[in-house]
Amino acid sequence: MRIGPLRYRVAIQQLVAGSPQQKASGEPDKAWTAVDTVWGDIRPLRGQALFAAQQINDRVSVEIDIRYRSGVTAGMRIVYDSVVYDIESVPPVEPPRGGRFTLSCSTGMNQG
Repeated sequence: MRIGPLRYRVAIQQLVAGSPQQKASGEPDKAWTAVDTVWGDIRPLRGQALFAAQQINDRVSVEIDIRYRSGVTAGMRIVYDSVVYDIESVPPVEPPRGGRFTLSCSTGMNQG
């Protein structure tokens, strides 16, 4: 496996409840919090790869490779250079020790 392509420093974030107080609208106060910062590779999908990915999830437009890290789930997000990528799906199988896995992500309208 080639580790070299993991050339971007990306932040993995999770939406967590903030203070116990509520907003004026009555919603709980929530904020995105950094879980980890890792090396990754960001690949916009084009052509046939984009078509195939959108057959499973119509929002997917980007794939991000990172080294395996337990606890990464759909609903988290990745931030690189102020661009937010919502994680739409995570591979169900853990790769071999030290392996990488590919996250299917979308940009645009996100959860916050």
